[in-house]
Amino acid sequence: MYCTQCGQPVAEASKFCCQCGTKVALASTPGDKTLASSKEDILTAVAGALMQNDHLTLTYRQKTDIGIYSTLADVNWTVGKKKIEYFASILAEENSQTIVLWEMIKETSCGFDPVFSFTTEKFYSDGKTTSGKITECGTGLDEKVIDYQWDYSQISLQIQHITLAKGWRFKKVINQGNASY
Repeated sequence: MYCTQCGQPVAEASKFCCQCGTKVALASTPGDKTLASSKEDILTAVAGALMQNDHLTLTYRQKTDIGIYSTLADVNWTVGKKKIEYFASILAEENSQTIVLWEMIKETSCGFDPVFSFTTEKFYSDGKTTSGKITECGTGLDEKVIDYQWDYSQISLQIQHITLAKGWRFKKVINQGNASY
């Protein structure tokens, strides 16, 4: 079971969500149109959960129902610079009761990389779902220039949990146009 407010997993015997305190209601079956939430209800729940992440910026009704943005790293050092950004679009298709999610991580850099740099990425994709974690740490000649971690599966999982708990379907897409008006 998942909390219908924040989307976090809830133990079956629990009466309240241990994350947000919401009283646990009987969950509807995903896709059950008789018990499914309204479009505004599900978007409000998703936005409420995402706003708990203070590093995310949300926009509303600008080519998609909810736009998500975060700067993961923005650094300049003596001989180079690097910016890493996360973008996502959420579209609620009311007719099919489906939440559509598109995500992208964009890296822009120029100059020389840090002298000592270490990056790890664990990535999984089966054509329908994508998840992973990325960690990067780099040191220039005289200072640390980049250090960040990003678990990009958590945003998707959080949206998926809320979506299913609200009785809607969840779909990730590769083309941003599929998650836009």
